[in-house]
Amino acid sequence: MARSQRRTYLTGETVRQKKYFYAVRPLFACQYLLAHRDAVPMRFFDLVDAVVPPPEVRATLVELLRSKRTLSEAAEAGRLPVLDDWIDRTLAELESRMPEPRAPRDRGALDAFFRTAIGA
Repeated sequence: MARSQRRTYLTGETVRQKKYFYAVRPLFACQYLLAHRDAVPMRFFDLVDAVVPPPEVRATLVELLRSKRTLSEAAEAGRLPVLDDWIDRTLAELESRMPEPRAPRDRGALDAFFRTAIGA
């Protein structure tokens, strides 16, 4: 989700500011899951506080939230290099930790069981 938001909405000279939250939150959630292996906090700043991003990232998010409350949902403004850089670095870091995909298992036995269970 973060990769898609970054690529689709956060590349122009001006961007819809709320799109930063759609890119940042899933990255924080991944970091939280890796560190805590527990349910991710729902409240955004509870999650931010739990993963402890760099101070400049947190400060930028606080300011972004402040401006989001006063602007329209469609408001556009200049890109935020602090967040752009953090998103790119964090995406690269998390992608480097992804396991290799496994080959799909033969599901024939499971399909046969299912058909028997439903009487087909």
